[in-house]
Amino acid sequence: MASRLKLQRELETMLGSEEVYFQPPESVRLHYPAIIYKKQAGSSFHADNYSYVFRTCYDVTIIDYDPDADWVKKVLDRFKYVYVQPEFTSQNLNHFHFRIYY
Repeated sequence: MASRLKLQRELETMLGSEEVYFQPPESVRLHYPAIIYKKQAGSSFHADNYSYVFRTCYDVTIIDYDPDADWVKKVLDRFKYVYVQPEFTSQNLNHFHFRIYY
């Protein structure tokens, strides 16, 4: 839990606002730019039949009106273990999607 709350604070700092939501219900009205994230299955790293590192994984989506926003650079500069997924547009909003191991 503490790790998720720390991630929440880091995402808020990166975004520059408190429009960061963990698994929001459908009833929440978003103001853009906004970040939505959810927990996924983590990853273990093994050696010599021993699991020595476990990282929790979060799917993070940054939603913004600006298609030229530099979110990819900001995320890569701030987090160490990031998998950048394809961007997409839906309802004239740009979705920048990442998988962050934190």
